[in-house]
Amino acid sequence: MPKPVNTGNKQVSGPDYSTQIQPGQRLNPNGRPKGAKNKITKLFIDDLTQEWINRGNQALQDLTSKELVHALIAVLPKDVLLAIQGDTGPNWVISASPVLSSDDWFKQAQEAQLEEADKKLAISESLQIQRNSSHS
Repeated sequence: MPKPVNTGNKQVSGPDYSTQIQPGQRLNPNGRPKGAKNKITKLFIDDLTQEWINRGNQALQDLTSKELVHALIAVLPKDVLLAIQGDTGPNWVISASPVLSSDDWFKQAQEAQLEEADKKLAISESLQIQRNSSHS
């Protein structure tokens, strides 16, 4: 092996930064075309979509309430606010990684529905008392 030559200049050790990608430099300025996906992924999504069209509605109808809650928790993004309107229940905050199990979530929702019904009943009774006292 030949001996290194002393050129009188300071030797630099480490990577040569001039050959690395510089800030703002783009190797593929056009990028991947929008909507481009792996062919297998696209075929799978197409098949899944067709199967959903054929059987999805019936599959949802066959779920119990508990199974439906499990399915909702599984597909919702993390920390989604799900507002259940009307007399069907309270407002919930459902997390993709909940502290409670889905069984506990379901139980908590049922308890919240009962509490909401109790509040409505108390308001209704209060209004009825006020009406009765104003007619006397």
